[in-house]
Amino acid sequence: MGEEELNGTSDAQEATMKGNPKLTLLPLIALIFYEVSGGPFGVQDSVKAGGGPLLSLLGFLIFHLLWSVPEALFTAKLATSFPENGGYVLWISAAFWPFWGFQEGFWKWFSGVLDNALYPILFLENSNKFDMEPLFWHYDDNPSQVLFG
Repeated sequence: MGEEELNGTSDAQEATMKGNPKLTLLPLIALIFYEVSGGPFGVQDSVKAGGGPLLSLLGFLIFHLLWSVPEALFTAKLATSFPENGGYVLWISAAFWPFWGFQEGFWKWFSGVLDNALYPILFLENSNKFDMEPLFWHYDDNPSQVLFG
């Protein structure tokens, strides 16, 4: 019957809490930005295409409010309804049977593999836009040469 029983935490729990800092708002925003869009690729084109930087920023903010906030609320609702690890695979398995949950998991993984394969191509194309030689290899205006030789 010590002090640790009165406040409900032990020394081990306090050490664990101190060792794992919480994610603050700005790193969370950066993490979401890079997870969703893969970084700032394409932002320059949106500024050049229309009404300049003001309309581009307004478009990004309005799109965020109309799409991302409802999606985040929906995800939070489902995550609290299914308190297990597995995310959308569990949600789809519960709604449409395990076969479709497997399909969702596999195709999400497959799209991630293909999406990550595009980043070296985007890097090379952007390095060519700035009249820089690519750092790793050279190709003659055909990005498929990087993948297929």
